[in-house]
Amino acid sequence: NMFKLTLAKLKAPFFLLLMVILAYAIYIPWFGFYGDDWSYIWYQHLLGFGGSGDFAAYDRPFSSMYYNVVIALLGEAVWPYQVFAILLRWCSGVLAWLVLKKVWPRRAQQSLWVAALFVLYPGFGQQPVSVEFILHFAVLDLFLLSLLILLRSPGLPARRYWLLTVFSMFCTASLFALEYFIGLEILRLIFLWIVLAGTYPIYTERLKKTLQFWAPYGLVLALFLYWRVFVFKFPTYQPGLIRDLISNPISTLPSLIKRVVVDFKEVLLDAWQGMMRYPTGDLVKIYAVVLATGLICCLVYFYLLKDKNNVELDKDVSRKWWMGWHFQAAVIAVLSMLAAGLPFWVTGIPLEISFPWDRTTLPFMLGACLLLVVFVDLFIQPRFTPLVISLLITASLGGHLMNAEVYHQEWEHMKSFYWQLSWRAPALQPGTIIASDQIPLYKVSDSGMTAPFNWTYAPDYHDRNLPYKV
Repeated sequence: NMFKLTLAKLKAPFFLLLMVILAYAIYIPWFGFYGDDWSYIWYQHLLGFGGSGDFAAYDRPFSSMYYNVVIALLGEAVWPYQVFAILLRWCSGVLAWLVLKKVWPRRAQQSLWVAALFVLYPGFGQQPVSVEFILHFAVLDLFLLSLLILLRSPGLPARRYWLLTVFSMFCTASLFALEYFIGLEILRLIFLWIVLAGTYPIYTERLKKTLQFWAPYGLVLALFLYWRVFVFKFPTYQPGLIRDLISNPISTLPSLIKRVVVDFKEVLLDAWQGMMRYPTGDLVKIYAVVLATGLICCLVYFYLLKDKNNVELDKDVSRKWWMGWHFQAAVIAVLSMLAAGLPFWVTGIPLEISFPWDRTTLPFMLGACLLLVVFVDLFIQPRFTPLVISLLITASLGGHLMNAEVYHQEWEHMKSFYWQLSWRAPALQPGTIIASDQIPLYKVSDSGMTAPFNWTYAPDYHDRNLPYKV
């Protein structure tokens, strides 16, 4: 009985792990470093422990603790970062599943659907950029963990409650390292309000308890906002939207609304359209095997291994349509996406489903996947709903596999580029500045090539005055 109980609890995390492995792990032996990966690894190599933190500190000083420790532990090989990044991605899915299941305990199956789409969200294609995005997924995991602790804390004994709350506050303080997910803090109040409904049915009493349990997290949020706005301020991107709204609200407001609509289209529609790419050549076989495996696993899990006692009709809870799960989840999804976009709309940072700006889709993922599941569950007949979700998951697997092939080819081009460079110009003098009009690489910026260039020509150099600059 204990074994069956443990297996029942672990089958969803195992399913999510399998999906993550199929999506992201197959190409690990053929991946390299991309984007800012080079700079983080190179500066630690160049200056020793803390070097990568120096590189990161200009616009995110508290992010240094993440990069310094992780790079010191994982070294300079590629594959440990790929594995660690995949594990962080998997943890985000498991935590999202646990959070949603706590909020809507009778919607466990829909919660798993959201979590599966969440870890495979096709709008973010930079999973192979493993070093740089360790920070992003670590902060996301800490946010989701703190949210889960908050939702489970009411009713705990005082000593245990405060121990967990203090730990959870430290998790929330990861905001200081990365501000991407600050908008999702709105989910604390909303989810807590829903969870407390059964214990405190009277609205005034529930509001009081909601604010009481939320207060420690509100304090962390207030401290972060004060530090970010008045102490650290804005060394790179400026809050131009606020200035424009104050100086010229009539013209600024319509452009803001247009930006919101366009970004919603990007994360809700364009992200999923990007999956519709088909392989050619030798990739067809591995593509077919991965997709067939993913589809079979989804169908077996959703039809044969589903939690039969967790299926609920809204009419069993309330006859009021606005109290049902579909309406409630859809409203929360839209609100979370509106809040998720605030840091980018205020500072004018673009959102695109292409490198490098697809990173701004990260805070939108949970709301976008929740809204998708709501629509599928609402408009597709129940017996076909798991099939549609399975097809979406399978299509996402294919999209990530095609994306992985792009990064594989990029790595081959980069190795060829630096081999030819070192062969054709083997004795460049220190102090050389390298300028180029175009290079045959697409996942690294111009100045970002300084790190691999120095590593190629001066691998044993350890000083702050770099011998080469691109």
